[in-house]
Amino acid sequence: TASLIMKGLRTLPLRMEKEQANGAAVAAYLASLPFINKLHYPALPGHPQVELAQKQMSGFGSLFSFESGHSAEKLKAFADELRYFRIGFSWGGYESLITVQQAASGSPRAGVPVVRLYIGLEDPEDLIADLSRAFRLCGFQ
Repeated sequence: TASLIMKGLRTLPLRMEKEQANGAAVAAYLASLPFINKLHYPALPGHPQVELAQKQMSGFGSLFSFESGHSAEKLKAFADELRYFRIGFSWGGYESLITVQQAASGSPRAGVPVVRLYIGLEDPEDLIADLSRAFRLCGFQ
């Protein structure tokens, strides 16, 4: 186990850099869509905490979420149409993941459906094409 951990740690900085670049590309694509009401990714210009995030963080990672105003059922149907994204919670791997949840009951957005994405090492153009295809198939406008 220790040798596998050491082997993985050697490439961790390179993987994190690639995942962060991929995450930024996918987040920029999502920010351009008219039906995305709220994108929770502090690296984007216009995010209410972009300045704070830039002061506190040296990178922004590839885990973020969005809200669209669509029902949880429609968002789950969208997630089911994706080919590159697996449905799951195991953030930190090499593959892209998606999950659809309701915002936590104690939060100001309680009950709002939220799509959480983890962007992995796949080509961001492939991920964006996959998202675009699934949005189109599910009738997002």
